[in-house]
Amino acid sequence: MLGVIAAAGLGSRMKSDLPKPLTLLPNGESFLSTAIQKLANHVDEIVVVTSNAVLKHPSFSMAEGCHYRTQLSPTGMGDAVFTVSDLIKQHDDVMIMWCDQIGITTETISRTTDLHKSQGGANQITIPLLWKDSGYIDFQIKNGCIDRILQAREGDVVSEIAHSDIGLFLLSNGAQLVANWFDGGREFSRGIVTSEYNFLPFLKFLNSNGWNLNCLEAVETDGIGVNSTEELIKALPWLNK
Repeated sequence: MLGVIAAAGLGSRMKSDLPKPLTLLPNGESFLSTAIQKLANHVDEIVVVTSNAVLKHPSFSMAEGCHYRTQLSPTGMGDAVFTVSDLIKQHDDVMIMWCDQIGITTETISRTTDLHKSQGGANQITIPLLWKDSGYIDFQIKNGCIDRILQAREGDVVSEIAHSDIGLFLLSNGAQLVANWFDGGREFSRGIVTSEYNFLPFLKFLNSNGWNLNCLEAVETDGIGVNSTEELIKALPWLNK
């Protein structure tokens, strides 16, 4: 299994000279090093998709055994993931994690992996979901399929409490995954407002083209993501429980 960590965010709202992936937690680990440690026991290989700002920063150090790739332009999370298409094609399963979702628990990673493996079949999508009050993302599932994925940043109206992903996704059949992205999936995923090539709409594209959807309920801590200093301050008590 390949682990892909998306860690290209600059973190302009963090009010820091550090790129967001290098933001330190109280235990001395960064967002990025924490994500690597969480995935390490669940995947065979890890690749970090990041920016030159991270790779060239004095506080950055490479983790042993990890690959690093650069997303040269911020054209969206979908494009970030498929920056490593060559590696994705080599694997039967691909686990994708957003670096700034610092609350994801290793227990939920294990449950996601177990559910995914139990399903069998070539084309599987396994996603932990959580009811959140962020007003940012809403996965609307009907009859076991993705009906709509609303994104506030693309102009959608998202309910105050909505079913959101936690920034963790497990997909099978890497070669077919890449083929689907470049054969219609990328353009399907282009944002109306941002014009970015997003990742979440690609999940609907896959599901609409015969990929099976598996969902599990995440726990509250899993949903902790950080986009600002204020959010980090609010998150720390949860992380220390």
